[in-house]
Amino acid sequence: MSRDALRALCLIGPVLLAISCSVPWGGKEEVIARCGDLDLTKPRFEAIAGVPFDSMTFGERWSIVNHWAETAMLRQEGVRRGLEEDPSVQAHLDQLRSEIYLSRMLRTEQAPVISDEEVERYYAEHGAEFLQMDDSYLIECFRADDQETLDQFRPQFTTGDSTLLIEGRVAREGTWLLGRQALHNAGLSEISELHPGEWSELRQDEAGWSTIHLLHLYEAGSTPGLEAVDEQIRTQLMIARSHRAQEELMSDLRRRYPVAIFLEDSL
Repeated sequence: MSRDALRALCLIGPVLLAISCSVPWGGKEEVIARCGDLDLTKPRFEAIAGVPFDSMTFGERWSIVNHWAETAMLRQEGVRRGLEEDPSVQAHLDQLRSEIYLSRMLRTEQAPVISDEEVERYYAEHGAEFLQMDDSYLIECFRADDQETLDQFRPQFTTGDSTLLIEGRVAREGTWLLGRQALHNAGLSEISELHPGEWSELRQDEAGWSTIHLLHLYEAGSTPGLEAVDEQIRTQLMIARSHRAQEELMSDLRRRYPVAIFLEDSL
């Protein structure tokens, strides 16, 4: 057994043993694990995971429980040491809580998508913003679990066959317009040597295998078409929408919760 596996077993062992003392499975509050005085119930587990309990593999469940156990240990030790009463800790918790509240409120109040009409209107009104000062490359990145799938995918996709995409064996990660310097900074200088329609070498990382397809080269001084900057415009519009929503929310909150400041002028 490896050192990491032994450490995980020593950490989670007491938690797993506590399961046998929990509320029976199928009860009103199904307890998945116990750490000290804290219980991990099934509803709490699903809130942490963000997906139903039954949709996860044993390994995924183990990972969630392991992380919860570490958090539960630290939380109880913090209480034992009196850190909950520490003003600086409380200040940090208040800040984190307000940031989480703001994110959640903005998420529920914002429209989910940017319409095609909004994108087209922005491009028509701000086309000069997209004038390229350097050669720029419109690329799309594809990813798969293994090298053989991408080797099969590239010639098929070039001829218009998207079967592997439809089946989910290959995923399109996105489309980007990058200048020569941005390619260099991303470690993708090889792309500047390709011709439109050609592919980069396959790359392997922890997530699997990937390859890049060069769609178009825009020379310095040219303005890309809407299809090349569509994602960029959507991102800009989403950021602007988020800023407006935050300003409107804070304006509403100021009316709802009047603020009185009693600082003395020390000058």
